[in-house]
Amino acid sequence: SGRLFNVQLDPGAACCALSRTTVHLRMAQLSPEEKGRLASLAVRLSFWLGGVILVAIKCVALVISGSSLVKASMFESLSDIMSSAILAVTQMRVQDARDMHLYPTGKRRLAPLGILFFAAFAMSTMAGLIIQNLQALFEPDEAAEESSAALLRRVFEEQPRLRRSLQPAQLDALITEYADAEAAPGLT
Repeated sequence: SGRLFNVQLDPGAACCALSRTTVHLRMAQLSPEEKGRLASLAVRLSFWLGGVILVAIKCVALVISGSSLVKASMFESLSDIMSSAILAVTQMRVQDARDMHLYPTGKRRLAPLGILFFAAFAMSTMAGLIIQNLQALFEPDEAAEESSAALLRRVFEEQPRLRRSLQPAQLDALITEYADAEAAPGLT
């Protein structure tokens, strides 16, 4: 009938009324071809829903947040997609019998090559993240280089509620007074 398996539920039963035993019995009734189609469907769903869509969501989150943690998580998910794709292509090449004459010792060495290719990709992305984060860790802090007056101006610009009751001249006087007090701490 074109379906992988047919599940009939009692109209009065809950939506998820199938027990683990019932699913196991239904799976046992499937032909090997139907099981293969079901496994193929599960792999495709896992790849597209659990991989590609997840990477897209993490990519949007990275653009919005700029967080290095989100970036690392996105690369981890991207490496999952890459490993799935590499292993799928490798498996297809191993199973393709049309060009067996080109591989006198067989195609079994293609699988380790695919895994090595993926490992090289994963290592390069993680090494790049390590280098980038080590540089960020040992760079001088930008906030420490800013003067107190510049920091105060930025705070008042980013938080308009703080300056709501102050006129621009009063705000400038407050910032100048604080910056002068910091420059000469013994005079206050």
